Amino acid sequence: MKIRFKDKFNTGTTPSSRTNYVSSPDTRGTLDILWSCLFTIIACTWTIQHLNVPEQPGIDPRELRGFQKLRWNLRGVRRSLKWMLVTTIAPEYILGKALADLYAAYRSKNMMWIYSQLDGVDWGLTHGFFTNMGGFVLDQSPNETPDGKRPKDLPIVELAPNSITVPLLRQNKSAIILERILPNMATRRKVVANKREARKPVLEMGATIWESPILRAAGALPYYNVPYHLFADEIFDLRQSGALPKLPKITSAEINDKSKGDTFVKLITSFQVLWFILQVIIRAIRQLSISQLEIAVTAFGICAIITYFLLLPKPKSVDVPITVKEFKDHIPIHQREFKTLRQRVVQKYIRSLFVLGDGLAGEVEIMGSHIPNDALNAGRELAVLHVGVSLGGIIFGAIHIAAWNLSFPTAIEQTLWRTASVMSTVMLPMMYLPLLVNEYVIRGRIPIVLIKIWDIFFGSLYVLARAFLLVEIFRTLFYLPEDAYVTTWASNFPHVS
Repeated sequence: MKIRFKDKFNTGTTPSSRTNYVSSPDTRGTLDILWSCLFTIIACTWTIQHLNVPEQPGIDPRELRGFQKLRWNLRGVRRSLKWMLVTTIAPEYILGKALADLYAAYRSKNMMWIYSQLDGVDWGLTHGFFTNMGGFVLDQSPNETPDGKRPKDLPIVELAPNSITVPLLRQNKSAIILERILPNMATRRKVVANKREARKPVLEMGATIWESPILRAAGALPYYNVPYHLFADEIFDLRQSGALPKLPKITSAEINDKSKGDTFVKLITSFQVLWFILQVIIRAIRQLSISQLEIAVTAFGICAIITYFLLLPKPKSVDVPITVKEFKDHIPIHQREFKTLRQRVVQKYIRSLFVLGDGLAGEVEIMGSHIPNDALNAGRELAVLHVGVSLGGIIFGAIHIAAWNLSFPTAIEQTLWRTASVMSTVMLPMMYLPLLVNEYVIRGRIPIVLIKIWDIFFGSLYVLARAFLLVEIFRTLFYLPEDAYVTTWASNFPHVS
């Protein structure tokens, strides 16, 4: 059916007389399509974020005032914006990470069941999520250096083999940056900081780093973070060894009370995503043209919905952890009961994908440090992550294949789109399948270097395919056929465009 437009695509006319109701225009513009797509993406990326507990500023964040409070809040905004970008670029990774987090929380629930019954405490999925995001910590009191001063009051930072504490102070431009020399702490050296700067809580680097002289004498990693963030496995081991007399007595309702998830915002986002998917389906049924950008946002929205349901029990935007045990003077990290804490292995996932020399898991340099948002305990969680990312890639790519016969500016671009969409669907399973087979079938017979080369090769092809799709969805927006600007009855539903 040929659709004719009058008056150069005017979207409506003023009624000639007073009337009680005027329907919405039956056409839409290029900006209407663009804004509705961008708003849907922004709403999804902001709402589905369930980030880990951030690195602590050396004092309780609730005690910050004035400019220090502003800097803390800006730091949180910057962190959220960074992960919004990651979510926009790689929604399949966020989906896979959510599946791995759910698996870890479920495993934690089963693992803790016996002790939750013995201790008479609640331990569910929410507890597992909260623990693995760094919500439970060990602390020591008083958190002071040997001379009795608080770290934020020290004008001098001494780095020496026999040093017991190393407060992380914010340095001025003329001083040596402590972060750069931290890995080589055996070097005897003094870093003189500006007194005014030293009295400010540390917002960039986090809380205090302490040293265990006993571990140093034994040739083991001696440095640990205060507060000491715990994984669920570590809490289980501490409870099993007797270092923790009982599991933390806190209910799911109390943990959710610390969560800052806004139900109203989630509802608005859900309605927007559902409306967007509905109007794409209606356009397909009525055989009206759909823009490639709308196809991409539909794929993004479906991944976001799946991710959202996977993370339903997970708290959102928790800034301050809960102390499960406070030790006098120092945390006895050297004792036998804390052995598992000294063997922590954390997956630095994003870096390990693209750096040939990095293993799939790396030991932490400072025990008990803040848990990064892309961190996983090495083990089956990593396999679940790979499966989740592969499933996310299949879902995301398969929806792009639905644009197989859409209108393109040139035949070459249509061919490239078809190729890129198929590659986006199959490349991630091809990338991770040898890794899973090597890990769980042939038990590591393939050298890790070959696995990494394989990953980089297929990962690079996947990135190229996704990059082309990203560019093409915006380029084709300016070459749409006439019927792409016709609206459907879905435009009468509440939405943002």
